[in-house]
Amino acid sequence: MEKDVALKFDLSISYGKDKEGQLNISISASSTTSGFTSGTTWTPIFVAIDKTVDNHKFSYFVGGVLKWKLLGATIYTQAKEYKGTVSL
Repeated sequence: MEKDVALKFDLSISYGKDKEGQLNISISASSTTSGFTSGTTWTPIFVAIDKTVDNHKFSYFVGGVLKWKLLGATIYTQAKEYKGTVSL
């Protein structure tokens, strides 16, 4: 979703096929961070995954809060939202 110099926001989607085996259906999704995460805490509030006209893509909308910390105390709270499409 976003790649910073030291911090990267990731989106993971699990999906399967419908009963006829034709359409891709999202089962679950989650958002995490990786890289140099020291001093930050990412808390996703919602992750919405929707099908698109193209059976090999999903659209996503992720919202959450990034807390910046120093010595364990929160010094800044930043709301973040991401939206886009992802290919399977």
